[in-house]
Amino acid sequence: KEAHKKDMHIIIEFVANEVSANHPWATEEDKQDWYVNKGSVLAINHNNAAVEQYLIEAATWWIEETGIDGYYVNHIQGASSQFWRSFTSEVKKVKEDFFTIGMVSEGSPTLYKEAGFDSLMNTSSMPAIREAFFRNDGNVKEAVRVTEEQLSSYKEPALLGSLVDHPQSTRFTYEIDANKNNLGTRWKLALSYLYTVPGIPVVLYGSEIAQNGGEFPENLPLLGFKADQELIDFMKVLGGLRQELPALTRGDFDILYEDTSVVVFKRSYESETIVVAINNSSETQYVTLNEDVLASNSELRGLLAGDLVREKDGQYQMVIDREHAEIYALTDKTSINFGYIAIITSVWLLFAVFIILVMKRSKRKQS
Repeated sequence: KEAHKKDMHIIIEFVANEVSANHPWATEEDKQDWYVNKGSVLAINHNNAAVEQYLIEAATWWIEETGIDGYYVNHIQGASSQFWRSFTSEVKKVKEDFFTIGMVSEGSPTLYKEAGFDSLMNTSSMPAIREAFFRNDGNVKEAVRVTEEQLSSYKEPALLGSLVDHPQSTRFTYEIDANKNNLGTRWKLALSYLYTVPGIPVVLYGSEIAQNGGEFPENLPLLGFKADQELIDFMKVLGGLRQELPALTRGDFDILYEDTSVVVFKRSYESETIVVAINNSSETQYVTLNEDVLASNSELRGLLAGDLVREKDGQYQMVIDREHAEIYALTDKTSINFGYIAIITSVWLLFAVFIILVMKRSKRKQS
């Protein structure tokens, strides 16, 4: 309820494939056909009608009792598409706009649609994104190629969950650290990409403090709350821009310029145009865009670092600092765009209030 008051939605993981061997089902005589193996983990038998009924009743109970807004389900190929279609159909009867996102661990990722899920946790794009940004001069062009490929492969790519950290992978920080790169710079570039290309950015806990960790279970440590605020603040800015700019969540995706480690792309929705420039190379890049791809008599206003690029003689000449990203709003050259100024001002004011509260809390603890 408190989350809903803040206009937030809550999605929880619904475990539907396995239970611990210490679960009561393991010893209850009337449930010996509820699972299909005996070991430290019991794989659930979805072909059993009683199991199907139980799981669906449990799923609908959580919605009715708590008012949650969605389920994330791992390893959906562990049950038949028929089972999942019944599952997703029943939960949406309880709450029509209930959101379901699945994970396909192996096999065709299009299985999520056959199973009736709204979305897919898109781990297939993760390797290319990590490879592009864990070091400078990484291949951003390959990450873009994967993104474009998915735009043509999925009916609703804007609903795909995109990520750089996952519970079954080493931490992105682990890859950065192993190559002795700057954590803040690497993370900011990767997040700038994640938050601006089509899809829903999914951030694993601890990513906001650049949590380190190798293979499981080292990648899932207890969260340390004493952390540098810089990356957290940067993520808040990116999240605020996604909230305020529909083009970043619903807009089309057009590449305006790309090189191995540099990309400039445009997201447009209705009358709004956003341009994103990412330079992952070790050198400053100079990019010229013509008025055939951007409106004439306009200017690009930077929403992250305040950069300004004015159209001159039908061209936009961009200077993109090395290892730097900027998100631009295309606005009329002759006018002050109070809407975008208000967006940025409100985002930063929220951060200022947050920091003041933290400082006051810290002083109270010291006293």
